[in-house]
Amino acid sequence: PNRFQDTCRFYEQSIRSYMHFDNLFEYAYFLQQHNQHNEAERYYQEAMKRFGSELDAPTRAMTLNNLGNSQSDKNEFEDALKSYKEALEIYRKLAQTNSQAYLPYVAITLINLSVFYQECQPDKDVSVQYAMEALKILTPFLERVPYTKQYTLAALQVLLTWGVDIEKILAGEDK
Repeated sequence: PNRFQDTCRFYEQSIRSYMHFDNLFEYAYFLQQHNQHNEAERYYQEAMKRFGSELDAPTRAMTLNNLGNSQSDKNEFEDALKSYKEALEIYRKLAQTNSQAYLPYVAITLINLSVFYQECQPDKDVSVQYAMEALKILTPFLERVPYTKQYTLAALQVLLTWGVDIEKILAGEDK
């Protein structure tokens, strides 16, 4: 019955006992999944502040992307946009050297931006542009990388919400 509170207590004990990036990040993610965005952001920020300079590029980008989600959920739009764009920049650089590993993450961040420009700061052209770029990236991965299907559906949902003709996209035509 007290699963959420107990889990929080265990994470906090872990952090007090030995603070490291993993327990800060995992706790932030757990809080984010349970709509505790203020606390999630606090722990993502703490992880970046204490360990950001030590993080490898993929971990830094993932943390920034998640931080952007929390900031967006808290209506901290300027901060969210900054976090998303920094994550996207890192993922794009990583994809230049290893496209198979990092292009799906570029697409995920693009989808987050497309949703941001749909829900937080409505701009149809920018939102559609990000969603379309994400779809183009994800298409070759659909059969080989199962998790990309859910992100493809998210991008298609953004386009549907904007009234973009999905049939034309699926048929290989542009908007």
